[in-house]
Amino acid sequence: MLSIAPMETSSYRTIMLDEYQYRERQNPSYSLRAFARDLDISPSQLSDVVKGKTGLSSKKAIDVAKRLGLNDKEVQCFKALVEVEHGRSEQIVSAAKAFLEVNSYEENFSALSTDAFQVISDCNHFAILSAMELDGYDGTVPFIATKLNLSIAETEDAIKRLLKEDYIDLKDGKFILKGLSLKTTNGVPSTALRKFHKQHIQKSLQAVDDVPLDLRDITTMTMAIDISKIPAAKEMIKNFRRELCRFMEDGPKNEVYNINIQLIPLSAKDQTCH
Repeated sequence: MLSIAPMETSSYRTIMLDEYQYRERQNPSYSLRAFARDLDISPSQLSDVVKGKTGLSSKKAIDVAKRLGLNDKEVQCFKALVEVEHGRSEQIVSAAKAFLEVNSYEENFSALSTDAFQVISDCNHFAILSAMELDGYDGTVPFIATKLNLSIAETEDAIKRLLKEDYIDLKDGKFILKGLSLKTTNGVPSTALRKFHKQHIQKSLQAVDDVPLDLRDITTMTMAIDISKIPAAKEMIKNFRRELCRFMEDGPKNEVYNINIQLIPLSAKDQTCH
């Protein structure tokens, strides 16, 4: 089981840089200037903030956090991290520290190291771990890169993180699994999960055009429902996923697949069909 050990609270700057690096990976032409634009601050101010030369006000911290895509709880954590460093009074600093102490690490997105966050938020890491279970796997980076259509460089970077976070071993020149099951727990920060899910949804969109029909199944159903049944429906989906996983992983393993199920509202506020 993939779990996160408690760690010291990160700087809010680390959170900003993590998000920038994520966006840059999705779009190699994405720049710090573009990031500054998206955060509604000047490029020079962004540069000074990430270098530790200046900070953010409490009001600006909330605005930046929302623009980073954080949820309400994470916005408050981000604001508290800013106030711990830049609070204008001892009272504000003390209140921010108290807030971070009360909120448990597993609920606080800043509890992750940069490498741990990258492992969870980047779907390539899970694909690499699954590739190590394939028949014919020879323990090498080229095998994984070729099978998953990744570059040698990005495969090596991911392997380094997996080694550091203790998900794999290097024995006799070969990378091997440590027997951890490939699933996250309820304690995984929502920022990491959101990025993870967005990547898989994007891969599903690509598969519509790139993968032959006989090698994929992408279907949709639209329903008028009783919303009170959502918790039971989520439980049914969870049980289905587990049953399907047991069925598909039994026997020879020659490809890495992902199942991505979406149950989303179309009639709720701000949910439209485009």
